[in-house]
This record gives sequence, C-alpha cells and structure tokens, in this order.
Amino acid sequence: MSKEGQVENEPDQRRVEVFRFTIDEDGEVSMGRLGTPLPDPKPGPALVSGGGRAGVLGAMRVMRRARPRRAMKAMKAPKVMKVMKAMKVSAVAKGKKAKLSVWKGKKVKTVGGLKKTDLVKSKHRKIVSAKRSEQGRNSKWSKATAKARAIKGYTGFKAIKKGTSFYEKAKELMADM
Repeated sequence: MSKEGQVENEPDQRRVEVFRFTIDEDGEVSMGRLGTPLPDPKPGPALVSGGGRAGVLGAMRVMRRARPRRAMKAMKAPKVMKVMKAMKVSAVAKGKKAKLSVWKGKKVKTVGGLKKTDLVKSKHRKIVSAKRSEQGRNSKWSKATAKARAIKGYTGFKAIKKGTSFYEKAKELMADM
C-alpha cells in the first residue's frame, strides 16, 4: 500500500509535494523520493482535506514516531463532526430591557409575568407597567401636590423640599383627603 500527500495553496492554486511514503504488509514505513513524477491518483478519501500545513505536518510526526498500526490510523480520513441542534429560544424576557423587548413583540412576557397588554408608555416615553402607572397617577400624594401646585401658581419644575411652603401645603391637602 502506498499513499501520496499534497498541500494545495488556495490563492495561486499551486500544488507542492510534501512527502511520500509506503507501508508494506509487515507494517514497515519507508519514505519515498521527492521530485520523481507522481503516479496517477487512486480514487478514495483524500489524505489532507482543506490543504492545511498543520494536518500534513501532524501526520508526518505520527508517521515518524508511531508503530505501524498508529501509522495506519493517521492515514484515515478525519471523522465528520455531528451537527448541533439549534437552541430553544426563550419566550420570557429578562434583564434591563425586558419590557422593551415585550413591547416590540420579540418576547411574550417578562420574568414578572407582564404581557404587552399590561404595558404602556409613560409621558417620558419609557415602557412601564400600566397598573403601576395608574396607581401612581391616582395616589393621594400626587393629587395633593397637583392641587398645591395650582394653589401656589407654580408652572414647570418645582422641587418639593421638606420645610418649604409648597411641601407644607401638599401635606395639608393630603391630610384633608
């Protein structure tokens, strides 16, 4: 039995003979002479697929050191890798932008169980829970501060700081509710 090896160079499609050896029936490996014309290729699996230098050199190292049986193993074609199955994509959104991905329809629900029907956009264009948004709008404190703002005549931003007349007025109105 004899095998020949070649390395293919992709860019300019040249072939370079790297080594030539023969294994007889006793398992003896003998190196052939480079530069002599190559015999016609025999049909069968290629020794080196892809034309990589590492594959040829690895086979050479095994051939030099190995026993005859190992040499035969080195000559076999590489095993084909199994195709991996696609991972199952979760329908539950997790993380910082979970509500956004549910809003856009990429996921079905958030970890907390909020579906698209449970979400709304706030006045600041943020995706929030509709239930929590309504709860905040209807809270006694928000209604009291809105009334105090109207009584005081404030428009735009006004901080509600403890000790200020605005805070005191809001507290007073909240106690009356």
